[in-house]
Parts: sequence; structure tokens; C-alpha cells
Amino acid sequence: VTMEAWIRVDAVDTDSQPQFAQAIVHKGNTGAWEYGLYVLSDLRLYMAVYSCPGSGISISGGELEIGTWRHVAGIVESDNSLALYIDGELIASSEPRFVQRCASGNEPMVIGGRGDGLRVDAAIDDVRIWDIARTATEITQTQAVRLNGDEPNLVAYWPLDEGSGTTTTSADGAVTGTFDGATAPAWAVSDAD
Repeated sequence: VTMEAWIRVDAVDTDSQPQFAQAIVHKGNTGAWEYGLYVLSDLRLYMAVYSCPGSGISISGGELEIGTWRHVAGIVESDNSLALYIDGELIASSEPRFVQRCASGNEPMVIGGRGDGLRVDAAIDDVRIWDIARTATEITQTQAVRLNGDEPNLVAYWPLDEGSGTTTTSADGAVTGTFDGATAPAWAVSDAD
């Protein structure tokens, strides 16, 4: 699996629930197969894969800057090794590890937060989910290119280009997401394409 996005962190840990990791992209729920790409409170990029209680892997590295657009990618290989990239550069990798897999669950993919309501204080653009571990070359070649949405192994792609409103639709039109929060989204232009 490869998760990619453009992100501009505006602040860290600004809500009323201090959190170790603020989700850029998150899937799953406690007690089920759960994974995500996050910003840590010290601005490091972080990726975690959790399964049954007590079974999980994580990795962190690099540093994001407040107010600067960066392309980030997190990869889970078939052997459960992890890799993190910022702007196409490998910043951290891990050795293969065993992770006990339990039920995958049916929790929705969440962009900019988690299902429990915790949010990241950032602008996010061009979210891509692939069912393969992409190479550094593949990431670099397409990170600033708008995709068609039908590329091989691309399972979800949200360009987030609507510009107004409170919904977004995946590039293939198959999935519509609704922004959840006290305020409407602030649409922004990124360096994505």
C-alpha cells in the first residue's frame, strides 16, 4: 500500500484534545486493521500500521515546516516493512516485521483526521491511495502531476479541487466525501499540479 498527499501544516496540536499524531490520511479503528500517515507534534512525518491489540509497526522521520507545502508518502511493503518519503526523498525505512492481522473492519477512509473526531491543522491536497508499494522513481515522477484517476493500481484519488462547498468526489466519481467539522473547509491552492 502507498498513501500520498500534499500537505501544508498550519499548526500542531491546536485542538482541545492534545494528540501525539495528527492524521493526514487514516483508515480503520482500534481493534481492527488500522493504518495511517500522520504529522507528529514535533513536525516529523509518521506512519503506523496496527492490527489486533498489541500488534503494530510504526516509523517516523524527516521534518515538515509550518506553512510550507510538501509532498508526503508512506509505504507498507508486503513484508510489512515501512518507508516514508518527503518530496520524493526517502527519509526513513524499517526492516520487515510480523504484524498479526485481525478483522479489516469497514471504517471509512478519513482525510485530515481520524474517525474519533481528532483533526490535523493543515491544508491537504491530491490524496492518492495505491494497492502497491510504489518506488521512489514512481513517486517523484507523478507527485506534481494531476492523475486521470484510472492509473494501474490506483485505488482511490481525491484531487480536492472543488474550490468551494463541503463535499469532495474521487477522480473516478465513485466516492463522495463530506467534510465534517464545526467550520466549512478553507479551500486553498497547492503546489500539487
